[in-house]
Amino acid sequence: IHDLTNQVPIHVQGAVRKFMGKSFDDAPEDYREASSINHIDKKDPPTLLLHGTIDTMAPVWHSDTLSQKLKEIGVPYTYDRIGGWPHVMDYFSPIGERTLWQCYQFLKTHVPSDKMTGSR
Repeated sequence: IHDLTNQVPIHVQGAVRKFMGKSFDDAPEDYREASSINHIDKKDPPTLLLHGTIDTMAPVWHSDTLSQKLKEIGVPYTYDRIGGWPHVMDYFSPIGERTLWQCYQFLKTHVPSDKMTGSR
């Protein structure tokens, strides 16, 4: 969740409040300050976003908003918005190969290594 001030799912709110040590109503500026969306600048590193559209832990609009902000600021990013997928993208699920491929391509582009041959 990149914006702690806006529509945090009800089942996640307790964890956010525990993390913050107070409620949003008691400290809205602290919540704004803790939201990564408010700290993006053009010197940030390239960013990889993988997000399922039916994620109930962190709604997909968080990554939609973050990708738009990265684009506006000029931070390189890759966003794989995965239709019909929930929060978990473990290796042993059908999405595992797709996410591994995205990670590999992202690293090959932004953190190249002579050990990356380009073949899988």
